[in-house]
Amino acid sequence: MRKVRRFITNGLIVGSICLLIGCEEATKTADKVVADVEEKVQAEMTKDNEILLSVKNGTLTNYPDIKIDDAFTNFFSSPTWKYFQAETGEHVVEFTGYCTYVEKEVKAKLQFLVEEGEESFEIGALEFNEVPQNELNKLALLAAIYEDETLDEVNTAEEKEITESTPTESIKNLQSFEKWSYGDPDKIIPISLDGEQKSIILGLDSPNGIKTQVQINSINSVFDLPLDSESEFTPFDELGELLPGFDVYALGYDFDSDDTDEVIIAVSDGLIETYFWVFSYDFMALEYGDNPLIPIFYGEGQSDIILEDNTLTVPYGSQGLFEEYIYSNYEFIMQ
Repeated sequence: MRKVRRFITNGLIVGSICLLIGCEEATKTADKVVADVEEKVQAEMTKDNEILLSVKNGTLTNYPDIKIDDAFTNFFSSPTWKYFQAETGEHVVEFTGYCTYVEKEVKAKLQFLVEEGEESFEIGALEFNEVPQNELNKLALLAAIYEDETLDEVNTAEEKEITESTPTESIKNLQSFEKWSYGDPDKIIPISLDGEQKSIILGLDSPNGIKTQVQINSINSVFDLPLDSESEFTPFDELGELLPGFDVYALGYDFDSDDTDEVIIAVSDGLIETYFWVFSYDFMALEYGDNPLIPIFYGEGQSDIILEDNTLTVPYGSQGLFEEYIYSNYEFIMQ
């Protein structure tokens, strides 16, 4: 009888927890629906506002021939414009729309700030799924919007994905990396180490966790790239499995132009957390049968990492902040 009572009691507790979780999820969903309805109502009420129309019909300095409304309507799905006056007295025109960022659909919200009596405006805060974004992501978004619009005008592209502008091949970011998502088959990525072609392997490990390895065909050997966290935060659970929302990225990149790539592994959710590791190749270690991939740098940032020549830039926070590191003599020096 005690066992039956205990079972019933435990069942009631679990049922109550599930009910509470269900209620919380239902509340969140309801709140979102209410917020969306309020947003649409306010958009409808202010659609003829003169300040709002001046922004929609205006242009950006770098793209004087394309109206903002045309560019944004072309790039985003479900575009919405609304006007309101902030507590500071600023006139705010707020755009909301959906687009693809790092292969995930996000709700983007971008504000335009208009001063009283002024014909010009400035671009304010940007959010993806209510997460504030930094200045680099804002510039990347605008570049993608207008690149997409221009290409559509000549019917040469249809993709709607936020990508960093890369004027030269030496500039790369996470969009340039090879990506592996949980459950995908193993991904084999060629790299150049000591003048020879070798491979990075990303995939599921056994019995659990993920594998990040370098394969050297000449000696039929595989070496691990350990992803050890140096902080209390990690993108992995206690079994080494990826936490939901995270993907693994890999790239071979020659920071010092010596014809031997450094190996970069990044784990990112594409919005607010990015962890990355850099490994250098030591051919002498290989001669002695040791792992030739030496970890030389670990870092954390927000949504991206940017590589240009011998510089590694890590954006963080929502105020356009970043950390910059220069690669010299097998180490990264913070600037």
